[in-house]
Amino acid sequence: MRAEQLLTDLVEDRSTHACTKCPAGTSFRRRKWFVTVALNACAGGLLVLALAGCATRYDILLNNGATIAAYSKPVRDGHGRLIFKNEVGEKVSVNEVRVIEIKAK
Repeated sequence: MRAEQLLTDLVEDRSTHACTKCPAGTSFRRRKWFVTVALNACAGGLLVLALAGCATRYDILLNNGATIAAYSKPVRDGHGRLIFKNEVGEKVSVNEVRVIEIKAK
């Protein structure tokens, strides 16, 4: 409700109101539609930017030829192991000696 009220106040059509950004004769509905579309586009853009960094997957190649998919960045634990999350979200650890390569996908 508050967002709708702010939107209405932003584009409200009053006889004393002179909108410098809108062409003369632009109706209240048209201005309200434009502001709504602009706000939705901004919100959508922010959502895309926020989710873009979450999609990184890492492939860990082991010395036996197996590949493990990591869905979080592998981190060394200080005891010779790499810790990461698998596709289910469980924490998995692998001995660093077994790792040949880590590729970001």
